[in-house]
Amino acid sequence: MTTRPPNVLRVLLVDDNPADQLLALEAFADYDDRVQVSVCSDGPEALSLLTSGAVVLQG
Repeated sequence: MTTRPPNVLRVLLVDDNPADQLLALEAFADYDDRVQVSVCSDGPEALSLLTSGAVVLQG
């Protein structure tokens, strides 16, 4: 079991452009100890991820 530091910002990035995904991930890279980013390519994928419980954006 891994532990997260307190006050981690959890971001769900939904973008169908791989270049934009990479750009966003690079922007968050300097804050990897305080930001957890999950990436999806479209809305249905994001909804599936959220409803599966694999990603929790609160709590």
